[in-house]
Amino acid sequence: MRTKATPVPPEYLPRKAKLWVRKLAIASPAFLHPIIVWAQQRFVDRYAVCPPYAFESYFKKTAGLFPEVVLKNYMRFGAAFILPFLPSYVQAVLRRRWKSLATLDLRKGVHQHFGHRKSVVERLRVFKRSRYFEQHPYHEELYDALPKTKPGQRSVVFLHYSYYHHYYLAAALRKRGWNALSVASEPPDSPSRQYYHGEDVNIWSGELMESRRNSISLLKYIEDNIKMLFWHNENLTSLFEECYQTSARDAVPWDFIYLRSKGIKLGVSMSGCLTGTGQTEFNEYTNGVCNACAWQNNPVVCSDPKNLAIGEMYGALADLYAIEGDWVVNASRKTKRAFREPLTFCLDHELWHPDLEVPQHMRFEKKEGEILIFHSVGNYKTRNVNDRNIKGTPAVLQAIDRLKSEGYPVKLVFVHDVHSADMKYYQVQADIVVDQIVYGRYGASSRECMMLGKPTITRLVREQPSSVGRSESLDECPLIDASPTTVYDRLKYLIENPEARKQIGEASRAYAVKWHSAEACAARFEKVYDRLMAGKFPLDHPSAYHEEGVLH
Repeated sequence: MRTKATPVPPEYLPRKAKLWVRKLAIASPAFLHPIIVWAQQRFVDRYAVCPPYAFESYFKKTAGLFPEVVLKNYMRFGAAFILPFLPSYVQAVLRRRWKSLATLDLRKGVHQHFGHRKSVVERLRVFKRSRYFEQHPYHEELYDALPKTKPGQRSVVFLHYSYYHHYYLAAALRKRGWNALSVASEPPDSPSRQYYHGEDVNIWSGELMESRRNSISLLKYIEDNIKMLFWHNENLTSLFEECYQTSARDAVPWDFIYLRSKGIKLGVSMSGCLTGTGQTEFNEYTNGVCNACAWQNNPVVCSDPKNLAIGEMYGALADLYAIEGDWVVNASRKTKRAFREPLTFCLDHELWHPDLEVPQHMRFEKKEGEILIFHSVGNYKTRNVNDRNIKGTPAVLQAIDRLKSEGYPVKLVFVHDVHSADMKYYQVQADIVVDQIVYGRYGASSRECMMLGKPTITRLVREQPSSVGRSESLDECPLIDASPTTVYDRLKYLIENPEARKQIGEASRAYAVKWHSAEACAARFEKVYDRLMAGKFPLDHPSAYHEEGVLH
């Protein structure tokens, strides 16, 4: 169904010039990047450039910029060759107009500019080596402390938080012999901290220049040691704040483009429905899911232009695009570089265990024969606006009230905004879990509750576009499909059939271990990584789904 789009304020519309620069930069060879950067700074946005192309700190607004230095050197280099062959009066005019040419000695030519004793080739090599890291301070202590990749060793840096996924996946990959690190760049008091479980390295610092030097150190480390950079969160598509995505999602991630030009593979995971998929397109494909979302009419968060700008960037920039079982709507999720089954959204199957011991102060009161129905919402206030609720919470509450009025011994346990590390202690006490009943694909709560062996109700649409075929993980998933109109019936069935609850719970645990345990995802990630490095496409191939002997 088509709904009239909310007008998008100009500041939230991607600038066509910046999108053109980004597209050109991604598609161009490395030797053209300084020229493109120079053009961007001169004609589009002077300060939206990050290392290694920003010559000095962006905090100094009058700083000289690296591309200009490169171009000036190229011009002097060319002039040293050309000037001696020009008529003398032309040489005189050029020397008067450009004073930098006045110092060139015609007899010495290019060797005067680049040195008398060293060859031009050698001087150019020195220039290339020193173009950035020798001109900028970086923390040698941090660089030296990070593990170095050995010959033949697989390597990856997981950048930015993806809940707790990167932390556990990196640890599982290290067990398989990888050089794998999860790297964060957020302060300890971040409002999103409740979703994180830790990281291997945090480059954030309370002092801005210190954080910047940490980022430069990480950039150099990745270039020298790592074969793949994998990040999460389209807003943070960079190591540096000045190249984070703007409200219009039109920033150019120059550091990522630079690393890609050095042969480093780039991978990214989607953050949700708005990652690269236009709102209008998504709403029509899903038969009106957006109509239940609090952000549908909030262009600051979601709109066609900014969503599609990210999709275009991911489609061109990412060597691996992890869809994680989400909806496959936009063209960027249908390419040969997209992997649609679960890949990085993983859990530690020993931490989330059905026999988890619950701390005394977290235990719920439960009468004999009472059935606990668990429902939770993260960021509840921002996701529940004007009767819009993407999780379908009002329908869940109505269904439970109706069951109570009919005499069923049910008790609602409604939890929101609890630290992720503690949430499992509440989930494991439930007899039945109700997650979202609108969206159509499952998220973190369902993964966690399945790993805990809980029968879980959610809206689950298993169909895929014909162009990509069926999904093995969706077809196998034991989640109980329900909508706002059928959630009452599903709850009533589970309440009346304790044996069904037990069987579904056991199947859920087995499914979660097979598809979402850190060990299973690490094995899958390794197969996809190897296919990518070998140039075998498509990356989403059944041979990469499972490995013999790995937790299933």
